[in-house]
Amino acid sequence: MLTRDKMIIIVFVACVACVYLLELTLISSAIIQKLQGKKGTKLLRRKSVIALHIVATMGVLCFLYGYFIEPYRLQVNTFTIPTEKLSNAEFKIVQISDLHCDKKQRNEQKLVKLINHIEPDIIVFTGDSINSLDALPLFKKTLTTVKAKMDKLAVRGNIDIWYWSNLHLFEGTGFKVLDENSISFEKHGEKITISGLQCENESNLNKTLNDVSGEHFSIFLYHYPGLIESLENLNVDLYLCGHTHGG
Repeated sequence: MLTRDKMIIIVFVACVACVYLLELTLISSAIIQKLQGKKGTKLLRRKSVIALHIVATMGVLCFLYGYFIEPYRLQVNTFTIPTEKLSNAEFKIVQISDLHCDKKQRNEQKLVKLINHIEPDIIVFTGDSINSLDALPLFKKTLTTVKAKMDKLAVRGNIDIWYWSNLHLFEGTGFKVLDENSISFEKHGEKITISGLQCENESNLNKTLNDVSGEHFSIFLYHYPGLIESLENLNVDLYLCGHTHGG
């Protein structure tokens, strides 16, 4: 993760902590005043305090949405990307990312049905596999049962590097792991090249892409979106990333 991104996360967490610490302090003060026979509720009705209540409530609602709703939502977004580099061939690519599988099954079966119904040429997974070791069988079953006409490719995400670097996450699933390498695919006499880089390995970006031909449509897989600013002088037509969970 880039230093800038780390600082943003630290500042965000600090701001959230301040909001709830202040909210807890105000509520505690109001309760104490009430117990002392004073009008403690008057403190909570000030305009600035009401604004704080609203922010704190929104934070709770976001947490509830992220925990109880978002993991069970499944949305298919379809994009057509025209390019002069492909005049005769069309490649149908399905990208999935950030499955964060738990032992308890959520959308995995539905995901498999949707992808196989699309009948993609290539499936790419852009990182973050499991939340716990108990979920590995479910993750592998999910990746094994999705079907692609040409190939299935993956790059590791930050969770995969931080917690599961010693696990063979993709073994037996049919997915090929990309890290500082590229694979080309041909259809109707035209080629595309897909390159990938393991998360937290951005120092090897140039090494990964320097030899990619500018004649072929080039796709780059990386978990974080933050490398977009580093691709200006490299041959990348499409950058597929994950990490943001669609938001």
